[in-house]
Amino acid sequence: MKRLIYLLILLATFSCNFKERKLKKEQELQKKQIELKEKAFIDSITNVRQDSIRIVELDSLNTKKGLVAWGGANFGMSVNQVSSLNSFKGYYDSKNSLYPVLDGLILFSSKTGIKDINQIDAKFYNDRLYEIFMESSYYSANYYDNRLYEIATFLKSMLEEKYGSPTKDYGYPQFFSLKPDNSITAYFWEVGYKKVYISVEEKYDGYTYRVTCLIRNEKEYTPAQNYIKEINKKIEGQKNNQF
Repeated sequence: MKRLIYLLILLATFSCNFKERKLKKEQELQKKQIELKEKAFIDSITNVRQDSIRIVELDSLNTKKGLVAWGGANFGMSVNQVSSLNSFKGYYDSKNSLYPVLDGLILFSSKTGIKDINQIDAKFYNDRLYEIFMESSYYSANYYDNRLYEIATFLKSMLEEKYGSPTKDYGYPQFFSLKPDNSITAYFWEVGYKKVYISVEEKYDGYTYRVTCLIRNEKEYTPAQNYIKEINKKIEGQKNNQF
């Protein structure tokens, strides 16, 4: 009888110890799972913060790059500031009496400093630079797939060194896709407020072609665009009143 009671006590003790060990393991497992969840949550917050920092840094870099125009000039610079740069030595003034607050500087031929670029225009609104426009000479159709293609490719490689691959690469346009007095964009970059277009243009005569490169800061360009539209509207109204 004593043995039976002793065995029952042993079984009860073993059962209690087993339950305690099982409960302890379950508690440890739950604790570990909670710790893992907390770690995953903290890691996700850290990653979000790091991503946010990278985005802010990238935005700041793009903003700075978006202010760079060409030849040491930055968008927003005055006519005097740009004209004093070495890259604009030998410029011609291109002020237009129809648009009093618009101004421009032009470089011709060898003064541009860029191979095969025949002219560079720097455009200003209220004494603030908003656009650089480059153009090659016009060539006949015989030069479309060689000389003009080489010019477009050269400009593309020059810009890729600064900004990397184009935001949109449409490729060099097929000859028969062009129309008189029209242009087709081949390569396009967007960096902050700055947009860069390399295009191929067919002259209104339908026989000659050129490559152009437009570098524009949209923030600076918008007020200039609105001003030009307003002046053109007034000019058109004056024409209509004559009849």
